[in-house]
Amino acid sequence: MTLETGLTKALGVKHPLVQGPMAGGPTTPRLVAAVSNAGALGSLGAAYLSPDTLREQIAQIRDLTEGPFNVNLFVPLPYEADPARIGRVGELLDPYRQELGIEDPGTPSTFEEDLYDQLEVVLQERVPVFSFTFGSPGPDLAGRLRDNGTYT
Repeated sequence: MTLETGLTKALGVKHPLVQGPMAGGPTTPRLVAAVSNAGALGSLGAAYLSPDTLREQIAQIRDLTEGPFNVNLFVPLPYEADPARIGRVGELLDPYRQELGIEDPGTPSTFEEDLYDQLEVVLQERVPVFSFTFGSPGPDLAGRLRDNGTYT
C-alpha cells in the first residue's frame, strides 16, 4: 500500500518514511541507497565526515540508487574548550592508554568538521534533500540550498 502525502510528492518517494541519519558510523552509503531503493528517504548522517569523505559517500550513494536521498549535518553550537578540564580527563585516561599501548593524542584542535565546507559539498553535489540538527543554518544558507534545488 502506498500512502501519498505532501511530503511524498515533494520528495518523489513512494512511502512517507525517513531513515534516521545516524552520524558516527551506523549510516553507510549502502544503507541509504537500500532505503531509497525501497521507496523511502535514505539519510546519510554526515556530521563527522570530512568534505572529501562526504563527497565520496554521496558518489557511492548515487552509484547504488537513482532515488532521492538526504544528507544530515550538525549546525554547531558555540562552545569554549576548557584546557584544564581536558587535561584532567587526559590524566584519568592515561592508565588505560598505558595498559593498552595507546599514545596520548593530545588536545584536539577542533571538535567537529566545518559546517560551511560540508555545505559547499552538499551544494556542489546538488544533494536532493538536506536536513540539520542542533541549530539552524540561517536564512542565507537555507536560501542557497533552495535556489540549488535542494529540499530542506
